[in-house]
Amino acid sequence: MAPPVKCLYCGQQFDRDKVEYISPQYHRYAHKECAFYADKIHKAAQEKLNKYYIKGKVNKDIQKFCLEDGFDMKNLWGAVHYWFYIKNIDKEIDASRSGGGIGIIPWIKQEYFEHEAAQRRNKQLNVGKHIKDFVNQNEREVNFNLPPIKKPRGMNFFNLK
Repeated sequence: MAPPVKCLYCGQQFDRDKVEYISPQYHRYAHKECAFYADKIHKAAQEKLNKYYIKGKVNKDIQKFCLEDGFDMKNLWGAVHYWFYIKNIDKEIDASRSGGGIGIIPWIKQEYFEHEAAQRRNKQLNVGKHIKDFVNQNEREVNFNLPPIKKPRGMNFFNLK
């Protein structure tokens, strides 16, 4: 029986014999799910922050938010996804202000949770409904009459006789 180890990302102790794990660093262990979400967070940060991305800073931010701020890895990934891909989809993110990490998360935490609650509420309202029920209910045909196009009169630029 292996001694209990602590997850690199979420800080919870687990038994390596009973839980699926991976070893992201030498003699360090992480839940498979935590490592999956951490990898997704790193890829998103690397894509959006480009040359300002610092892997160590993102790792430190992940550990800080999970241990001190009470995020689990799924919610942390959701907040990062919300900030990068939903909230700022059309805007250019000023990566130079990020400091190389994902430190914006504590400031958008409440906004992210409100967004998630609205998404769950909308999903519950739409359970059992199909888009066919709302689109073209009367099945009436719509005809558009376009005004006739008049051809311009020809102009005689040269008067040949």
